[in-house]
Amino acid sequence: AVWGSYRPQAGENRWWVRQVDPAGNGSTPVSVSFTLDTATDRVSRLEGPKSATYEAVEGSVVSWTLQFDQPMQVAPLNGTLPALKFTFRGRDLLARYQEGSGTNRLTYAYTFTALDAGTGSLTAPVTSCLCYGGTITDAAGNRHRKQALPPVAV
Repeated sequence: AVWGSYRPQAGENRWWVRQVDPAGNGSTPVSVSFTLDTATDRVSRLEGPKSATYEAVEGSVVSWTLQFDQPMQVAPLNGTLPALKFTFRGRDLLARYQEGSGTNRLTYAYTFTALDAGTGSLTAPVTSCLCYGGTITDAAGNRHRKQALPPVAV
């Protein structure tokens, strides 16, 4: 195919296509159109505990909610859901996805174990990373990529 100088642009794209055989006979032109989605699936707000001294009791739950600019779909990957890394008492822990698929607010939670119990420094998540499993996609099927999170909202 010869595409000429056409380069898709963000948003709606439309052009006419026709086939031409070696003898120069051309088919009837057909309209082709698509929407090129280049929107970033940005986390605009992080809600939950701020980085501070925290007392964890066995069975207590800590959670954060990521607010995106648009609705997002969550799916497991190899049986694992997405997670947010946070730190408590010098240990990296994972708050796993809990709810919100299909909305613009995804909630992650971690339940403290007996091993975690005590008082210490809690550091809130600083990146939204899918390094820990699962997928998060927008309506166009674009996967969310790692990004720095905004500070925890009051």
